[in-house]
Amino acid sequence: MTKPIDRSIEGRQKRKPDLFISHSSRDKPVVRRLAEELAWCGIDVWLDEWELQAGESLHDVLAQAATKANFLGVIVGANFDDSPWANDELKIGLSREKAEKRHVVIPIVVGRQPLPAFLQGRVYIDLRRDRYIGIARLIGLLLKLPQQTVTDAILEYRPKRFSDLHGILRYCGLSPTIALNKEVVDSILQAGGRKTSEGCVEFFPEEIIIHPSASPHLRKLMSRLITVLHDEQASAA
Repeated sequence: MTKPIDRSIEGRQKRKPDLFISHSSRDKPVVRRLAEELAWCGIDVWLDEWELQAGESLHDVLAQAATKANFLGVIVGANFDDSPWANDELKIGLSREKAEKRHVVIPIVVGRQPLPAFLQGRVYIDLRRDRYIGIARLIGLLLKLPQQTVTDAILEYRPKRFSDLHGILRYCGLSPTIALNKEVVDSILQAGGRKTSEGCVEFFPEEIIIHPSASPHLRKLMSRLITVLHDEQASAA
């Protein structure tokens, strides 16, 4: 099942993403992988390369997104201190915490460097050793799941690969959902997908991949999804 994410300029005005990812451009490969894994668990991630349109003001769009997203994830890697953009976005997040009187900033540690001073006394997500345990805890925070339930799910599955995250979601009582661009979801509907009452789309990837209207991009996406589903079935066997 998938939910459509409208990343058009007009759609962004109404949308409040689950997570804005603040990062140094040098950490882009790490960030891109994390964003994709979160999106495949139904998280609406705001990532600059997915959102920005030609001619837009980079500074204005980033500032607006950092203000509207429910949480601001700060990638703490070897290049964090070298990015003025990331530091400016961190300031926005910390300012929001004071104004909204809640935790907004989620530090996500990906490098081996000493932790920066702002992390002292602050809970952070650690992806350095047990990556998928860290991602499971991050998803729990973003979806506001009971911490004990997430901990019990982690102990049950001891996640070592992406497909284990879907098992953790099911343990927590959620149906795994994929967050995809609205255009992609429209293509899935044209290829046989069905709308649900919750505004999502149900489909069988094996049917979509052979549909005559499926584009090469959509077939590639369905192929990746089939691989994930096979991994889940093998893990459950």
